[in-house]
Amino acid sequence: MAEQAAKALEAAEELRKKGDLLAARARAAHAVLLDVACMNAGRGGGQVAEKAPAAIGEINADLLKKWTKDHKVFEKRLDLVLRDVSLLEACKAVTEAVGVKRLPIQPVPGSAEDAAAVSRRAEIRITYLDLRGATVAQALDWLTRPERLTWWLAGGTVQVTSARRGPVASPWVYDVSAIAMPSAKEISEIKDHKKRLERVREDAERFLKAVRDRLGAPDGSVVWYAPTQVLVFGDARRHEKAAGLLADLADPKAAMEGDLADLHTVTSARAEVRTPVLAKLSAAREKGRVLGAIEEYTWRLLADAAAGRADDEALTHLRVAWADEAIADLATNPAAAPVLLRSAWALTVASESVKDEAIAALAHQARTRSQPCRKHVLEVLEKSPQDVPAGLGLLYAALTTRSDVTDVRKDAERLLVESEGGELPSPAAALRLLADALLKPAEETDAEALGTWIRTGPRGVRGPDLVVLTALACRRAGGEAWRTFRAEARPLLGDQPLPGGVAVLVGRLARPDGRLTAAR
Repeated sequence: MAEQAAKALEAAEELRKKGDLLAARARAAHAVLLDVACMNAGRGGGQVAEKAPAAIGEINADLLKKWTKDHKVFEKRLDLVLRDVSLLEACKAVTEAVGVKRLPIQPVPGSAEDAAAVSRRAEIRITYLDLRGATVAQALDWLTRPERLTWWLAGGTVQVTSARRGPVASPWVYDVSAIAMPSAKEISEIKDHKKRLERVREDAERFLKAVRDRLGAPDGSVVWYAPTQVLVFGDARRHEKAAGLLADLADPKAAMEGDLADLHTVTSARAEVRTPVLAKLSAAREKGRVLGAIEEYTWRLLADAAAGRADDEALTHLRVAWADEAIADLATNPAAAPVLLRSAWALTVASESVKDEAIAALAHQARTRSQPCRKHVLEVLEKSPQDVPAGLGLLYAALTTRSDVTDVRKDAERLLVESEGGELPSPAAALRLLADALLKPAEETDAEALGTWIRTGPRGVRGPDLVVLTALACRRAGGEAWRTFRAEARPLLGDQPLPGGVAVLVGRLARPDGRLTAAR
């Protein structure tokens, strides 16, 4: 396979010399994937993958130069921001910005679905993409490359497509996790280790040979890319045949003959068991993606709110995430509750600082949708008073209410401020100290205890939540507590990994004209 990768790169260079640039680019991409397949198998590789990207970059530059010669519109600068749109909507928006008559942009049917399958997502959507100042060519690259798509000019129209639907023979990776490889249960029935390995090898070879034979493809055109992924190189007709074959192997109702019939019996049985499991894994990944977006962009939005600004990109990502149907399940998950409650608090604080209607509306939505989280953090704390994530969630919920008489404030004081056990720098003891400093009147803050806590450095004040809450508590208390925090801020921020938004936020708290409203 390593030899095939090197030959594919050589073939790409020959095609480039002949002027067949699209085929050259596809061959170079094939070389990269073959080389990565070697690395995935732990059998060397890496040399081609280092050289090929530069060759692909040069081919892309040649293509753009060729296309721009007849269509100067590729150099046109855009004034466009895309927010929460599908791939089709994004292409329409760029087309309208350029002018339909000057350069129509059309996604090839099925390409968006191909990209979604590769990234294991339900749909390809562009949450936020700032194209202001970008050329049309740059915009097309930024739209397609992150989604493993490509584009080319055909008859005055830009075609946006997955490689498997393109005009030249190209590589594509197919997920066969539902039908290929024996299950753990099948393997566990074999007691001898060597026989287990032999069983897996035979199963893999049998599967790959059946695919090659049915596609009529040479060995180098159909290879294992990873244990549950097959790399196929060919034209659109071969890829269509490959997709149909893999779908039939998973379908118990499909009719197959010869050796494929025997293989179909095995693969369809596997698919019947694995498909529901894979669907659950896909749903779990979607929830993780939503929660990750909320965690990442909450800090960014709050940092800009501290300067009196609304971060458009962060706000868009948060608006999309909070509207996702996955929130309903996440809100009942104790592990996700602290993240959701933190975001609801941050959005509430940001809306008070910036006075932006969009942030205020999102803050209201976040408070409403995170309501079930309060119940879960309370249940956890009642059973485990030292549970720090649940404690953080309850503290954020209490800070969000902005009222000293609500039940959640009373619960926070009872379960956090008045709780016992542990000494600084334990996180549970620190949480009690911070809850006391943020929930009680500022003049009652124990500045000496805060100073002791701050001087523990990154060993104690560790993680974005404790860093931000400590900074807010000290800023609110002022005087010696704030001076101590500022003196220790450099190691606190520099000696541990923190989101960029946290560092920016803490820095902006020091500004005398800071707009952020701390807990009252």
